[in-house]
Amino acid sequence: MAAFLGGYALIWTMFGWAAFVGDAVLHNIVDRTPWLAAHPWLIARGVLAGAGAFQFTALKDRRAGVTCDGAAPVGAPARHVTSGSSSLRSATAWKAASGMRRFLCGAG
Repeated sequence: MAAFLGGYALIWTMFGWAAFVGDAVLHNIVDRTPWLAAHPWLIARGVLAGAGAFQFTALKDRRAGVTCDGAAPVGAPARHVTSGSSSLRSATAWKAASGMRRFLCGAG
């Protein structure tokens, strides 16, 4: 269980770091562009429009081979966590795959 929780924390830490870096880049762009700084509402609308446009792309339709039939297989986390000495790596890989599946299926 500790390996699964460690993998979970690692994935969210990596996501948090990516979000932080993306936000820092966005703030840098706004600081260098006075017109954009004067119209901050465009940033939120642009992000929303981009997310909405993604829903109509081929990537969303294809879902990279992911089937969106409901929940993950029963026992999937337990099987990966108890796989021996590489349990943290397995749990992390399972969590990454699960998170990508949820993202591509629109569940989170």
